[in-house]
Amino acid sequence: MPNSEAIKMKEKLRKLLKYGVYLGLASIMVVANFGCKPKFEGKKLKVMNWNLQAFGESKARNETLLNSYVGVMTNADIIFIQEIRDEKNLAFEKLCAKMPGYDHTISSRAGRSVSKEQYGIIFRKGIALNRLEDFNPTLAGDFERPPIRVEFICGSYTVNVYNVHTKPENTRQELRNLEAITTNAGNVFIIGDLNASGSYFNHKNERVFENWFWAIRDSDDTTVARSINAYDRVIMNSDAQREFLSYGIETNTTRSQSDHHPVWVEIAAEER
Repeated sequence: MPNSEAIKMKEKLRKLLKYGVYLGLASIMVVANFGCKPKFEGKKLKVMNWNLQAFGESKARNETLLNSYVGVMTNADIIFIQEIRDEKNLAFEKLCAKMPGYDHTISSRAGRSVSKEQYGIIFRKGIALNRLEDFNPTLAGDFERPPIRVEFICGSYTVNVYNVHTKPENTRQELRNLEAITTNAGNVFIIGDLNASGSYFNHKNERVFENWFWAIRDSDDTTVARSINAYDRVIMNSDAQREFLSYGIETNTTRSQSDHHPVWVEIAAEER
């Protein structure tokens, strides 16, 4: 073989080998990225609840409104949405599509009237939803909208959250029913529109969750109405209370968004 042809052949082999190495590295990187799931590494965990007041297809058609929801909710790591009224489940999916950094799931439809509701759960990628217990329809006789219990694993920290929207007129009994099924083992708290205020419930006179920490105070206002009522609550057991850092009520809510303000609690994402 003439020297010129030999040189050309060597150059082709060199390029092929180089190309093969690149392909191999690229394949390794693809496999590695595919198998690598994000991990929650935050030192704090913010959990929010927002009753979106009859959230369905009508509200979901309003892009400005959806964006306003997202602007608030993306400040939290875990978000519970209440009063989802959409048989086709299109509204919740449209909302979640605007939050690509989060995963989501939804409860079963519950309610004794024609107007059924669902609880939506949105959680930052890296947080593992380890368990979802939906008490509907098993406890449909004890609650207008039976609660859900969700166990989240956030790095090395595990927390169980109960979410419920009580029927105003039955708040006292529904909270007693909730206490009867709520575990007190580990880090546990309850968050939601409990209607635990005003004429429906007087915390000082009721003997329910007595030894638990009520983060949102009786004097707080969680509604858009002129009257002052702490309908939305966060109630924590002693284990979860040790990690308690702060709570908040986002009071810039407009009437087009909801008749309830978003409420949240922030805890340390590690045992104390």
